[in-house]
Amino acid sequence: MRYEYITLTTDYGLNDEFAGVCHGVIAQIAPGARVIDITHGIEPFDVRGGGLTLVRAIQYMPAGVHVAIVDPGVGTDRRAIAVEAGPSVMVGPDNGILSPAVAMLGGATRCVELTNEDYQLPRAGGQTFAGRDLFVPAAAQIALGTPLEEFGDEVDPHTLVPMLVPLCSVDAKSVAGEILWIDRFGNAQLNISPGELEMLGASVGEQVEVEIEGAAIGAAFSNTYADHEDGVILLIVDSYGMLSLSVNRGRASDILGLRSATKVRLKTG
Repeated sequence: MRYEYITLTTDYGLNDEFAGVCHGVIAQIAPGARVIDITHGIEPFDVRGGGLTLVRAIQYMPAGVHVAIVDPGVGTDRRAIAVEAGPSVMVGPDNGILSPAVAMLGGATRCVELTNEDYQLPRAGGQTFAGRDLFVPAAAQIALGTPLEEFGDEVDPHTLVPMLVPLCSVDAKSVAGEILWIDRFGNAQLNISPGELEMLGASVGEQVEVEIEGAAIGAAFSNTYADHEDGVILLIVDSYGMLSLSVNRGRASDILGLRSATKVRLKTG
């Protein structure tokens, strides 16, 4: 099966040539492929952040070969894999980054370890640029229709490294969770849905007490930013249907001192 699209999700950034080199390798192997850069702005080494970014994006991507590279274990014995899931193939390190998106696509139907050096680039130096030398060449070859079994031995999908996404907990008066992701506007997405807050009796338009590492503040439960004056702290339903701590025309992450994995508890009445 051939694929028209290849997507890239990495922590390579744009200051160096790494992302551009990956585009160049794809262009040489599969010049007809259309490349979508989901992002190269994952924080360095943040495997969880990369996995959550990919799973948020994958539902809006066309069928294709989806490459995700946040790889603190590059050069070690961690597996390099290609996973068939739904209409697509996911390519990347077996460190959990692919697991949420694979689940979103209905689970793995086949998986191989990328060990066949015939589908890898000769390494110009050490083992530190697997994106250029291993993952992107494999993705381009898969896009051309090369069967997965050509790349290496099959892997039991049940042995793939999972990503454990934290769940919130609800009691009679509060719901406890944490920050999953902070976007470039400083909005901090929680692992708490509006429904879980509404279970406590909260309604849009009301004030909610937000406890952040022991300190309590008030936030307006809202559907939109513009319903409030600039600088108001909001608990808003974001574009993915989750709750986010936000500040109208401000950066909640800076104002409230938030970061990924910050613990948060929401209380009502």
